[in-house]
Amino acid sequence: MQCRSVLVVEDDLVLAGIVEDGLIQMGYETRVANNLSTGLDLVEERLPELLILDLSLPDGRGWTLLHDIRARYPESDHPQVLVMSAEISRSDLKANRIGHYIAKPFAVTSLCEMVAELLPISIDCQPV
Repeated sequence: MQCRSVLVVEDDLVLAGIVEDGLIQMGYETRVANNLSTGLDLVEERLPELLILDLSLPDGRGWTLLHDIRARYPESDHPQVLVMSAEISRSDLKANRIGHYIAKPFAVTSLCEMVAELLPISIDCQPV
């Protein structure tokens, strides 16, 4: 059985590792990309059910990856999106059709709670 899939796109290696560890402990199949290029490669390997997206990346803005996913895949396949950023305007969230946002810095437990609400995990994928 495949567990619920999450892709974390975050260039801060420490934060990305902490988020990854927390999500794996919850039972999510979690992959991490530290830039847009790797993020796109991982999306092409397997489209995630949830995309946790930082907006400021070394090779561009996170919006670029989101727009690319939306252009390449049918709307029914689009992942849910949770944006994490230190600064973002409500107009940017609305313009990019983002309903879920967490401000940096944040408690990883808060992010994990949001993920659990957005992407409930099957009992079969709970960690032992």
